[in-house]
Amino acid sequence: MSLRERFGSYAIRLLLFLVFCILYFGSAHILKKEADISFILIFIPPLLLYHYKFADQGLIPTSLPRKAAWGILIYFVLYFFLIFKITLLGASIIYWLVQFLIPIAILKSYGGSLDSISFDFKNIFKDFRIVLFSCLWLTPFLLYGIEDSEKILPMVTTVKFYIYLPLSILFMVVVAAFWEEFFFRGAIQTSLLSVFNSSFEIPVFLSSIFFGIYHFPFRYLNPKSPFFQDFFGSLASNISEQFLMGIFLGYVVYRSRNVWHGIWLHAFMNGISFVYKISQMIKFN
Repeated sequence: MSLRERFGSYAIRLLLFLVFCILYFGSAHILKKEADISFILIFIPPLLLYHYKFADQGLIPTSLPRKAAWGILIYFVLYFFLIFKITLLGASIIYWLVQFLIPIAILKSYGGSLDSISFDFKNIFKDFRIVLFSCLWLTPFLLYGIEDSEKILPMVTTVKFYIYLPLSILFMVVVAAFWEEFFFRGAIQTSLLSVFNSSFEIPVFLSSIFFGIYHFPFRYLNPKSPFFQDFFGSLASNISEQFLMGIFLGYVVYRSRNVWHGIWLHAFMNGISFVYKISQMIKFN
């Protein structure tokens, strides 16, 4: 890499970092709460682990054909605008179509493959010890910082918690993590990598922005949401949660070149926060 290219790379990273700070601290101001820097820092050890464990993976260029990448990105733009008009597109029951089968059809029609977007059913448990380490590291921090924390913490000392947690994780795989990771980290992020044909920073950042905004209608248009019809509150909530989560998962998938790592970590983080709710849905005597 020449000195000019290296300077340009550092400049892009600095710019994205500044934009991240503006978005994150700005969202905290809108939500009228203190920006929790410690919550950001807890993701550093797993990210460093992925950085060094899969150091060579970042040097491998994506094999996704550019036409397939543009086809997927154009479809995403259409899908993105439609979810504001047709709320059914955000329903779990048809994720398999709009976030899985249609992107696959676009991929195949332009000569792409599932492997070209870092997805393979044979890799479900590949390098799974890295996933387990990341989950173990994140667990205590998540338990004290998640919704329903005061209800979940007393459960940790009971056997039921260790029954509900795997059920909650599997539930999250089925209703959200599989479809969202395949779509955003597999199809969208890899398409951005193909289009930009450069380093990972911009594709990971943009896919995380898209991931955050994608959740916007679920808060803004949902009468049960505390941010119902609150535009800036909904946007700030998405930035402080989904955007940050998207950056973490985006880098994990980019480094490991395995969407399943994103699926498991996504399901685990959502699963821990859902333990109490699933305990109310499925009660063991």
